[in-house]
Amino acid sequence: MRLLFIPVQVLLEKECEKNALLEMLLQTRGEVTEVCQQLKQLRREVAEQREHGQVRSGCGKRAEKTKSADNRKLFNIAHLSTDSGEKIEKFGKQKH
Repeated sequence: MRLLFIPVQVLLEKECEKNALLEMLLQTRGEVTEVCQQLKQLRREVAEQREHGQVRSGCGKRAEKTKSADNRKLFNIAHLSTDSGEKIEKFGKQKH
């Protein structure tokens, strides 16, 4: 009887881990979506300012810094998402 309990417990733990990873992946995708929307908005604003000749040196530098920070955040989130996907994939292979 005890032999059956251990594998069931392991399966339950793995299922909880899988659910946690899936939740983290969904949250990460939401963050990526939000950052992409912010980046699009920033690009629109910069394009509008350029059309109107309103981009000054300081504004351009600030926009570039913001864009650079957003790109770093996107890279970190994408890396985190890739790690989560690999863990989920490994988990799926272990099940079979």
